[in-house]
This record gives sequence, C-alpha cells and structure tokens, in this order.
Amino acid sequence: MPQRTKAAVMAAFQAGAYGVLLSRKYFEGGVSEAIRELGLAGGGGKNNGES
Repeated sequence: MPQRTKAAVMAAFQAGAYGVLLSRKYFEGGVSEAIRELGLAGGGGKNNGES
C-alpha cells in the first residue's frame, strides 16, 4: 500500500495539485517519501509538526 499511496501523491502534485489531505497513517506509509522526491519537503511554517 505505501507504493500506491506514494504514486497517488506524486501524480496529484505532478498534475498541479496545491496539496493533499491525508491521515497520519498514510503519511507514514509512503507520502513522506513522495514529498521528499518531489522536492516539497522543507519545513518552516506552523503546520510542519514541530514546536
């Protein structure tokens, strides 16, 4: 399932999506890898999971 989730996220961004909304279960299952590969990881902002 992580590969399917990753593929779906990558396809969404490559098609021009501004973002995706997923549960933590999916974030831990392939989405973080897709975000890194797409060069979208970076941090900053309020909603990056850091305090």
